[in-house]
Parts: sequence; C-alpha cells; structure tokens
Amino acid sequence: MKILGLDKSRVITFDPENGNIEVEIYMPTGMETLDRLPKIPVTKFRNVMKDFAGKVQTVIPDSDFNLWDIYYRVRPASLHPIDWIPPFKGYAYVAGNRHFITFDGKKFDFSGDCSFVLTRDLVDNNFTVIMNYKPNENIMDNLLVLAEGKTIEIFPDFTVKIDGKPHEFPYMSHKLSLERVGDWIKLDTGRGLIITGDLPSNVFTIEVSGWYFGKLAGILGTYNNEQYDELTTGDNKIVKNEDSFYNSWEVSKKCRPNGNNAVDIIQDESDFKYIKCAKVLKSTDSVLRPCFRQVNPDKAFEMCLNRDDMCAASRFYLHQCRQQGVYLPPPKECVQCVAPNAESFEAGETIRISPSSDDYQPISSADTIFIVEEKPCNKETTKHLGSLVYEVEQELTKAGISNNKYGLIGFNKKGSHSHTMDGQLLNDATNFVKGVESLTFTSYKTDTLDAILQAANYPFRAGVVKNIILLQCGGCSDLKTIQYQQVRHTLQARNIQFHILRDQEFMLGNKTPKQKILGMDRTRKYVLQNSNDKSLENMGYSVDTCSHLALLSNGSIFDSSSLSLKKVRHQKMAIDTISNRIAKSSLPSQCQVCNCEADETGAAKSVCRSCYSEMTDYISLWWNTFRHPMTIEQEINKQFQEFLNAKKGWAVLTA
Repeated sequence: MKILGLDKSRVITFDPENGNIEVEIYMPTGMETLDRLPKIPVTKFRNVMKDFAGKVQTVIPDSDFNLWDIYYRVRPASLHPIDWIPPFKGYAYVAGNRHFITFDGKKFDFSGDCSFVLTRDLVDNNFTVIMNYKPNENIMDNLLVLAEGKTIEIFPDFTVKIDGKPHEFPYMSHKLSLERVGDWIKLDTGRGLIITGDLPSNVFTIEVSGWYFGKLAGILGTYNNEQYDELTTGDNKIVKNEDSFYNSWEVSKKCRPNGNNAVDIIQDESDFKYIKCAKVLKSTDSVLRPCFRQVNPDKAFEMCLNRDDMCAASRFYLHQCRQQGVYLPPPKECVQCVAPNAESFEAGETIRISPSSDDYQPISSADTIFIVEEKPCNKETTKHLGSLVYEVEQELTKAGISNNKYGLIGFNKKGSHSHTMDGQLLNDATNFVKGVESLTFTSYKTDTLDAILQAANYPFRAGVVKNIILLQCGGCSDLKTIQYQQVRHTLQARNIQFHILRDQEFMLGNKTPKQKILGMDRTRKYVLQNSNDKSLENMGYSVDTCSHLALLSNGSIFDSSSLSLKKVRHQKMAIDTISNRIAKSSLPSQCQVCNCEADETGAAKSVCRSCYSEMTDYISLWWNTFRHPMTIEQEINKQFQEFLNAKKGWAVLTA
C-alpha cells in the first residue's frame, strides 16, 4: 500500500448515528474529471511493482535457498587478519592434464606434447614451475619445480626426485619442505610458493603470497587482477593468438610444440555421462551445493565430461571451495574403502568382520606404525630399526600373521609427518628402511601426544591387527590433558596396541640392577638373561601419560638403548625379546566393526573397532544378516556404548 500510496487515504468523519461518514481516498493517478476514467501511467506502475518485487525477493527464499549461502556470504574466506590486507594471496589450478584456472581467474583448456612454464618469478627469480607432458600422449609426465637451488620432480605415482635422484617423503632443505599428507603432496618453498598436489585426481593448486603480485608470468597468467594481459608471451608481448602464447612458454629444446591439442567438449544433456556429472556439480541436492554460490562449478563440470571421472572433477572443485573458506566432504561414492575380501564399501557404510558374518571373515594381518622422535638421542637407535622390523615380521609370521604392512612417522619441532617407502604410506618389511633414511635429527621441543594421535588415525587396512611403537628420548607430560583423553579413547576404541621404546634405564629402587633390564608390561619384567630374581619386583619405571597409555592398551615399555648394546649377541637378544613381545599381543580380533571415512584430504580410510559384547543383549538378530546395519538407533547405541567404555577406561586407569 505504501508503494502505491494508498496508505495516504484516511477517514475524516465517522458518525454513523447521525448518518455522517466522510472518507478521503488517495488515487494513485490524477483525475481531471469524474465523468471519465483516468489515464493510468502503465510504465510508472510497472517500474514501481518491479522494484517492489525485487525488495520482496530479498526476504523471501527462492526455490534454491540454502542457509549456507548466507553464512559464507558474511564469513571471510580466511580467519587470519593478515589475509584481509591486499595484495591478497593468489591461487591457480591445473587439473586433469588440460584444465587451467589462472591467478586472475581466467579459465581455459590446454594440452600439449612438450614442457611448458606454468608460472615464474620474473623479478627475484625465486621459483619456476614447469609442467612436462608425455610426448604424443597429451598427459602429464611430472611437475618440475626449480626453487631454493633445488630441482624437484613430482610424479603421479607419489614418487619424487630431488636433483635427479629418487627421494622419499618428507624432504627438508633450509626453508624448502616437501611432505605427503594423505592423498596430497605439499611443497612449500618457504618464500611464498606452496603447491598442493592431489595426485589421485591429478589436481594441482599453486598458491603464491601477495609479495608476487604483478611479478609473475607463464601459462597461469600475470597475477595482477587483470585478465586482458593473460596472453602475455615469454618475450613480454600481449598476443591474441593462443597457439603463439602457448608455444612461447615451451622450454624443451628437443620438442617442437604444436600449439593447443585440447579439443572442445560436447555437452549432451541426454547423455548418461552428462546426467552423472550434473547430479553432483549442478543439482541442488548435491553435497557440494553449499559452495555453488561461492565458486562456479562449470569448469569442474567440463572436467567431469572430459575425463568421465566425476570423483576427480569433484575434488578439483573442492580445492577451489577450500580457498574460499568452504570445507566440504567429497561425494560418498568417491570415498571407497577396501574390505578384507578386496571388495569396496563407501563412506557412511559399515561392515562387520566376524566368524558369524556371511560377508567378511577375520583376517590374520597386522599394520604396525613406528613413531620416531627426531632428536639426537635416537640417531644411533634408528640404525637398528630395520633389524627390529625384520624380527617383528618373523615373529608375526610364526604366529600365523602374514601379509603385514609397516608405516613410519617422524616428529620434530615442526610437528608430525609421514615417511614414505617407495612413495607409499604403508609397505612391507623389506622396504621399511627406505623411510628411515629420510629421518633428520634436531634438538627442539616436540609434541609426542600429537604424533601418537596421528598414528592412531593412520589409514589402517580394514580388519587388521593395529600396533603403534613409539621411539622417544624422554618421557611425556604427567598432566592428563584433553589431548591425552582423546588419544586414550582413540587407542581403546580402535583396539590399538601401543608400545614404547624409550631412552631410559630401569632401576631397582635407587640401585643399578646386576643384569640389564630390557623392559616391562603389566604382568612381567624382561631381562637380558633369564632370571627368577625376586628383587625385580622393586623395579621402578617412569610413570607418565605415555606409560599409562602403553600399559592400558596391553602394550609394553622397553629401554631403547638395549638395541645398541656393545655386544652384538646382546643386541640380538634384546631385539628378539622386544619383537616377541610385540607379536605376542598382536592377536587378531574375532569381531570388528569398520566404518568407511574420508580424511582431511578426501582419502578413504577404514576406522575399525572391536564389537561390543554388551550390545548383544539388546541388538537385533539381523545385525549378522544385513551387510551395512547403520540405522539411527544403532548409531546412537554405538556412541552410547563408546561412552560407557570410556568410563570403564577411567576405572582401569585409576585402579
């Protein structure tokens, strides 16, 4: 009424008893006389109503309304104030061998046969990033980075070369670092260039700091917030011919570039491939929908049609969303875990492994993760880790546990990081030493509990025995912090045996024992020679949070210096004792329930726990007949039982 002015109408007199009612009515248009209708200004009222409809639309949700749109509209992409000050960080993307997004947001497709400069620092020459294509195949061979006086080659199979020589993850040299996190590799030059490679999806994110604003050139553009000069050639000329632009950035002298080999993608809405891609990258019901208003999914949709790989395209899109502060999980069908019989089950699904299950029978294999505190005191001890792993493998095999895998985590002042073996996070015993070779040793403060938690969240195989062995210099804090409670609960819930190899000497009260004491667990002490010496009952040991975790998980505590005893015979006896104790507690669980989850990088991992015997009192019989029994009621029961188990853990700990 306000828009039409009708609210100006008013009652002047209202006296019905005397028959007197006077009303003044406002007319939205003028009237020259009462004997004919007024002229209505249609254009005026159409504009008024259009404006009115626009205002209404801002308060009434449309058919594609999503509350996350409002949240991400007001929330800054980064919560770090330094990122709010221009010039802002720049992000460019290379996906599926042919899809490019420049630092200034220009999107295009390109494919070649040679080697091309993606981006280069033209002012300070701090780095050059080159993409090498396989000749005549139009697919990437490797990504080459020249920075900090090093030549780093990253290959799609998680292998790397440093200055032409193969190297395992991680690698650190001065400010430059290269590490593997889940399905990602991360290269940080320490001078404002960070490259994240999602290798299974063949997606690379190139991030540069604002320091390089207006200083870059290459196929990924000039990074100056302008798209008009994106086609700047290697000799600093702006051209219109794209082939001339691409060819100018070719760097191999043995290859003749043929320009752009990428062909246009045909979009047919009736095609099955189109429908499959649209379901995830266009549909309002998609799990990726909260990001649609923040990042246009069209380029990822093209990649989906080109490669017929919806999962790779989705992860390409998720990388762009992360840079806008939108963190989403990948579609559940893109997170595939491997069951014991090599079948797959996807995110959100649960499988049961037990003798009474019709689907999955228990398996006799073990995954063992070593955690090494990278301090000088462990430098000599780690030289014997290869022998220890070999003996552990022998003892496990004797116990009927085969097809075993081993992993390695190092931790120092910069935190925890996975060490690969032939580029893999888990490998067999014969390849374990390849990971040990990349350990470095410094004397700085470390976070032991954080390293244990990372190991507990490692991508263990479904249904296997899980061991964690910590090699540390000193003890852990005596304070039972929230982080300690989280580690304790994770070890208990997932039935992980935790062992400690610590640089310490076991004492008999205040006296040094007559013979070398190797270690202990909850039930016995281990010495270099067999002995019935009752004085061992007075043996003391370091009581801290890590010791509690080891004994609570049916693990053990050993003196790591015993691996470096002067006599080789004594070293062998110590290694045999430790490996035998580890194998003794590596008993396959007769019943496990495994969930499929995605880690922070989108990689699939199985999270398994022992079946709860108390659940049999009130759980339906169809637990054993249905493959994925995950109703809401069961999920609540599961979480409630985990809470009860946590309470039991407290009782054991304080007994």
